[in-house]
Amino acid sequence: MKQFVITMCLFFSFASTAPQPKNLVPPSEDQPKLLTIDQAVARALKHRPDLEALSYATQASKAGANAEIAGYYPSVSLDSTLWQETAQSDPSNNTLLTANQLIYSFAGPIQRYKRAKKYTEISALEEQSLANNIRLEVERSFLQSWLLQEQYTTIAALAQSSRTTFDKAGHENKLNLLDKSTWLKNVEEYGVSTADIGQYRDSLYSSYKRLEFLMGQPLLLAEQHPINGTATKLVWKLFTKVHLKALPEYYNDAINNRPEIKEAFRKIDIERWNVRLAQGDRLPTFSAQAISGFQSLLYPDAGIRQTRGYYSLGVSASWLVFDGVVKQYQERQAYANKIKEMLLKEQITLNIKQEVQDKYFALSKSLIRLQAQKLNYVRAHNDFVLRAQELEIGQIAPTDFEVAKTAWEQAQLDWNSAAITVEITKHELMYACGYPSE
Repeated sequence: MKQFVITMCLFFSFASTAPQPKNLVPPSEDQPKLLTIDQAVARALKHRPDLEALSYATQASKAGANAEIAGYYPSVSLDSTLWQETAQSDPSNNTLLTANQLIYSFAGPIQRYKRAKKYTEISALEEQSLANNIRLEVERSFLQSWLLQEQYTTIAALAQSSRTTFDKAGHENKLNLLDKSTWLKNVEEYGVSTADIGQYRDSLYSSYKRLEFLMGQPLLLAEQHPINGTATKLVWKLFTKVHLKALPEYYNDAINNRPEIKEAFRKIDIERWNVRLAQGDRLPTFSAQAISGFQSLLYPDAGIRQTRGYYSLGVSASWLVFDGVVKQYQERQAYANKIKEMLLKEQITLNIKQEVQDKYFALSKSLIRLQAQKLNYVRAHNDFVLRAQELEIGQIAPTDFEVAKTAWEQAQLDWNSAAITVEITKHELMYACGYPSE
């Protein structure tokens, strides 16, 4: 009797300290009630500050490229000078209107514009690379949250069933219809069930908060836990078929779509242009100039003011004959950088192929595990149906039926978990391939 009293005190102490629902932020009026994985990704790409910052970097790079090509536009300047000597009663004036036009340069605005365009393309590819990283993070978080959401639903249903069983056992214990060992077992099972649902609730809350962070905006959490129906529900279709292609096809997808490889090609092109610019700086530059102006001069000794207009047209050629071999060294530097970028591109390609291969075989293994879990689920379900029939005709005890029911529910949880592993691995493989359009 003393042991029974101690056990009951421990149980009620545990129940009073069990985790309580969090006070969460109420959802806004325009907050959707359902959220799909594509919608979560779209929200993240729209609200992430780091991605928006890269977007402005791309715009700045485009402006820099336009500034380079502007060197081929004519430049016009107006200069006017007034001066007056001591003996002069009125000032003299000299006004010039000058127009300069670059005709051609081997290292001029066109060549520099083409190089600057490569920097703009690199900035856009960095933006795409970050968007791919954000997409994968959101997909992982969404699928993990969805699994916890489904598991919480199942665990909550089991907890309700456990509560009903516990209440029934408590009533029977008051009537002395249960022996003390059976009653203590019911107390223990109910305590474990209460602990399980508290752990799942906290895990789901934490997972939702991570998804909120990745999306860059609040997610639907209400006063109670999201599962109570007042918050947005994550929607995803389970058990979609996955058809693996041959591994070389995934290699080709990655080479054609990964922004890191495209960026490596752009860096090689930049160094090629640096070589050409260093060579072009040693070649002539041709330009044209037009000057129109007038002078108004006062000759104080003669008391005469002379005013005349004039203009001039000319073409010039400028050729740097010797610069102390500076341009030659710049050319060698650019050539060495080009070789370096070519080697780095090969290494990046090898790393990405290795990543594709790892995700490919991980997906293949997870598909095999999913098939095994499916067979286990079917077996557990058939055993549950059989036990239910045997219980109905009185061939087995209720405890045997509960064992079969628990095994079936556990098999379902394991199947869901295996399916999510397949889905996450599939998204990781698609990321490794650069998210091909198909």
